Formats: sequence, C-alpha cells, structure tokens
Amino acid sequence: MALVRLQTENFRNLSPAPVSFSASFNLLYGENGSGKTSVLEAIGYLGLGRSFRVNRHQAVVTHGAQRVTVFGGLDHGMTEQAAADPQWSGASVGNFPGCAAERNDVKGGW
Repeated sequence: MALVRLQTENFRNLSPAPVSFSASFNLLYGENGSGKTSVLEAIGYLGLGRSFRVNRHQAVVTHGAQRVTVFGGLDHGMTEQAAADPQWSGASVGNFPGCAAERNDVKGGW
C-alpha cells in the first residue's frame, strides 16, 4: 500500500492543489521554508490524526481558517482523510473507498 495522492485544505502554507507521488520512490527538495516538512507533516496526519511537530491542531491551520483537512489516495484505490477543528481537541480520521464516512472520532489525539 503506497500513498500516491495528497491534497490538503488549510494546512500550513501548502497549496490546496493535489500532489501526485510515485508508488515506489519520491524525492522532496526545495529552498528553506518551501513546505517540504509540511508535506511530511500532512502525510503524518493521515496516519496519526495529529502533527509530529506540535501538540495543538491550531498550529497547522492556515491563519484565519476554521479547520484543516488532509486527503490521501492510496495505490489500491482507498482514500484516507484526516480533519481537525482547532476549537476541538481531537481529530477525525477515516479509511474508506471513495466515500466521506468517518471511521474514528478521537478526542485529545492518540
């Protein structure tokens, strides 16, 4: 199982445009502050429902936005979604084939 597509909404400085990945090997490069670690952090949100850099959801939400959402497409057609509202202490993470049903509601992170 490999992540082949990533799309974020209001996640740090990342563009909402979808990003495609190879199922085998990917290289992220760019100038300092260009978002390389933010891409890795968004990928981490899919698996953990939280950031590996900070403890609060508010820290990853684009300034002025109300919530953050991360979508990931896997190579076998499944879709992973993580969403967090900065006013709430948890995140919702779902693993589902093309629908928006949420699998877990997590209060306070994992």
